[in-house]
Amino acid sequence: MLLSSPELARLAALAAARRHGAPGAAGGGRPGPRLGEGGEFAGHRGYTAGDDPRLIDWAAYARTGGLHIREFREQVEGSLTVLLDLSSSMAAWEKDRTARRVAAAAIAVALLSGDRARVVPFAGGRDFEPGGWSEPAEIGEMDRRVEGYPSGGGPAAVAAVRTLLRARRGRILLVSDLLDAESPGAPLVALRERGHAVVVAHVLAREEASPPRGLLRLRDAETGETREVLVDDGTAVAYARAVEEFCAGWQARCAAHGMRYARVVAAAPLADWAGTAC
Repeated sequence: MLLSSPELARLAALAAARRHGAPGAAGGGRPGPRLGEGGEFAGHRGYTAGDDPRLIDWAAYARTGGLHIREFREQVEGSLTVLLDLSSSMAAWEKDRTARRVAAAAIAVALLSGDRARVVPFAGGRDFEPGGWSEPAEIGEMDRRVEGYPSGGGPAAVAAVRTLLRARRGRILLVSDLLDAESPGAPLVALRERGHAVVVAHVLAREEASPPRGLLRLRDAETGETREVLVDDGTAVAYARAVEEFCAGWQARCAAHGMRYARVVAAAPLADWAGTAC
């Protein structure tokens, strides 16, 4: 099993806190991260040139003499789609199992919150059957299904994300090490612009950020290409800096487009990432 009984109890508490913290959150829609002119009222802000005059709160103007805009938090459908990366690069250092645990945990929280959820596994050259669930009683079957998917194959994140471009607006979680040659960033932004609430769970192993010193023979898990690299102190520092810049770039891109970025360390306990990735 991917999730233990104590972990499911923690996830149930997380789902309960979210239900009680969001009006109307027990079913149907969920508050999305974008402010607009439809959905749940989010508050006021001062009017600035270019704002839609239809959003001016004239009752507030009568009380205060100042122009204020009403803001609303958009609603997304009560459904979650998890895009789960099972490509060969995920096989090292427990990234694969961690990614499956993140997917299972997010789906469990959705089901315990009264939502529907599905998983769409992907890897180049493989044909997976997606799974879908709608009741908390199905969590055990969901856990076994997600754990049992085969792994291995080429990168395919871009193609997987693009399959959702015509889907109904909902919540989307991408669980991946983001090591595709073609970044899925642009199609994720396209999903966000179509009104989806998007979360990126970036699974990264400690060993990836801090390689050992010495003469290393590296093999690309997805192409089989090998290369010898001498890693001295300077190379290790430069590499660690490049990894941090890669992560920071993803975090900045997500923040700029109203998406959430969660960095998940492989093999880390559920308590370290459940609140941000689920």
